[in-house]
Amino acid sequence: MRFNTKSIFCRSNLVKISVILILSMGSAIFFSEGKALHDFNTFIVGTLWSLVVWMTQWYGNEYIISVLDKKWPWLDFPVKRLILGFLSLVLYSFLAILIVNICFYWLISGNFPSDLSGYIIYNGRVAVGISLVISTILTSVGFFQAWRNTALKEEQLKVEMLDYRYKTLLNQVNPHFLFNSLNVLTSLVHEDQDLAVKFIRQLSLIYRYTLENRERDLVSLKDEKTFIDSYVFLLKIRFEEALKVEVDLEEDEEKYLLPMALQIIVENAIKHNIVSIQHPLSIKIYQQDGCIVVENTIQLPNNKEESTGFGLENIKKRLSFLSDEQLEIIQSKTHYIAKLPILTVLK
Repeated sequence: MRFNTKSIFCRSNLVKISVILILSMGSAIFFSEGKALHDFNTFIVGTLWSLVVWMTQWYGNEYIISVLDKKWPWLDFPVKRLILGFLSLVLYSFLAILIVNICFYWLISGNFPSDLSGYIIYNGRVAVGISLVISTILTSVGFFQAWRNTALKEEQLKVEMLDYRYKTLLNQVNPHFLFNSLNVLTSLVHEDQDLAVKFIRQLSLIYRYTLENRERDLVSLKDEKTFIDSYVFLLKIRFEEALKVEVDLEEDEEKYLLPMALQIIVENAIKHNIVSIQHPLSIKIYQQDGCIVVENTIQLPNNKEESTGFGLENIKKRLSFLSDEQLEIIQSKTHYIAKLPILTVLK
């Protein structure tokens, strides 16, 4: 289904103008103390005056609010936004109402008030009162709308984060990984029982780590290194000389990573490249400039499988929930590099 945005825009403006027109007629009757109901000229003049006031107030304040929201959002500058918003709305509303009153006086009488300063003072008090009411209402509405939108956005982010955690868990315990691991284990049981026991221990560590951290946003670099070491151990047993992995990471408990993010990047490299004795795949994992760098050689198969992009997208989304840092991907003809930012947690 296609939506005609132009027609929607026109309808919204038509509704807005209709509301302003109704308010204008109501204001004309109210400010004339009912005379507009019996005198057509009073009704027309009063309605025109009210229409201009409502138009200038509605569209003018709407424009000011949109400018302030762009430059000083409520979420980032709450106090500054409150002060600037209130003062600018009061000042604009006061000047707009005063100018409209003077212009209508001139149109009706043909000249300006003889005592212009007295007229300004008298009408200024009314304008201040009206502007204060308008500013208070618009500022309150703007604040609560921003607060509500923020609450809804945070709730949406929580739901999305839970979804990505769940998909990450599924990605780690997928049947292919378990199937390949059990095949390797079957062979080891007959060939090298000691290595089979170590293989089982490392496999259990991987699944324990996955289950223990499935609901955590971040894990220490030390824990993630222990996990990736276990994962690399299983990969080397499975691929033997066809895979070369070098891991050079600090065991730092004061720095943090997304749980299992390194595993996703390494798995991505293996999935999309040839891994064979004739063409061994080389992967290096090291620290550089506040990032964990995963670098692998590119040796694409002829019948390259189309990537779903879920793994890297998962990391990007989870990062966006927690930090302004981003996953950086650099690709040349011979190497594929993923730079995963190291995060710190403020205590």
